[in-house]
Amino acid sequence: MKPRAMTDYITELHPEETTCTVCPGSVHLQKDIKISGKARIITMNGVIENVSTYYRKCPQCRMMYRYQEWKDSLHNFDDHVILNLELCIYLRHNLQNSVSVSKVLNSLESLRKVKFPPRDTILHAYCHFEALTSHAYSYSCVCCGYYPPVVVMDLHKKGVFNLPVSDLKQPSENFPCKVNIEDFWDSVQLEMISRGFFQSQMRAGCPYDCGQEKRMLDFFLTRIC
Repeated sequence: MKPRAMTDYITELHPEETTCTVCPGSVHLQKDIKISGKARIITMNGVIENVSTYYRKCPQCRMMYRYQEWKDSLHNFDDHVILNLELCIYLRHNLQNSVSVSKVLNSLESLRKVKFPPRDTILHAYCHFEALTSHAYSYSCVCCGYYPPVVVMDLHKKGVFNLPVSDLKQPSENFPCKVNIEDFWDSVQLEMISRGFFQSQMRAGCPYDCGQEKRMLDFFLTRIC
């Protein structure tokens, strides 16, 4: 992916759709409605301020269409924070090499002498990008198959948290000790995507409404061999 100059980005972000993709026939969308004139594009070179974002609405089904065009090398998170795709890929490569998002942003701030948005906002925007990206899952254990149920923690300290043993409750006798891993990770992806549209109530833990028994099983049983 070739880097782009700060002046190469468009600052008026309109949805590309002109007709509704849900309603039968060619139902034309209503005129553009402005969401914000203070949105920001976050790039490897700095922050572009005062970006305008717009949406269109179908007059029949009321479906709303917002700007989301990766062909412009942009990923729209919540109509207020837009990430450059080069930054998204850069964050991915750093995470794959055990470098956190906050450390990457600290380095970019020090290098570019600019202030980036809060770290959590960038992290959620990046997760939103990954949740909308198609990923190939090719891992398979020779003993356990495609979805291994065994936990091996090793030295991954970032996955550890303090929890007194007295706070853990034994599961009920009739609780089925099985986890649908596909449903679990689908719910994680939906939580990431929904952050771009709704204010999330989840800070940590299970991304969907479930009891402690389900959370414990999901945490301890859905890890690689």
